[in-house]
Amino acid sequence: MAGKGKFAALAGLKNGDITNTNGTVQLRGKRSNPDYRQICVLIKKATHRSATTLLRDLDDGTDFGDLVQSLLERWLQEQN
Repeated sequence: MAGKGKFAALAGLKNGDITNTNGTVQLRGKRSNPDYRQICVLIKKATHRSATTLLRDLDDGTDFGDLVQSLLERWLQEQN
């Protein structure tokens, strides 16, 4: 990364991360990542509750968005 200085943090933006003034790297979240789009879908409360509870219990780092993404990708592959 770029050296220390006034604009050193900006150098990391093109790589998808931000370097803080103390030298640590902060990764960009999904919300600010241009490859992601926030959408709204309606699903049953019980389904959402069961899925999020199971994801929390598994504790493997997968969030609800990751789950939906993988399921949609699998469905798209099956359609070809």
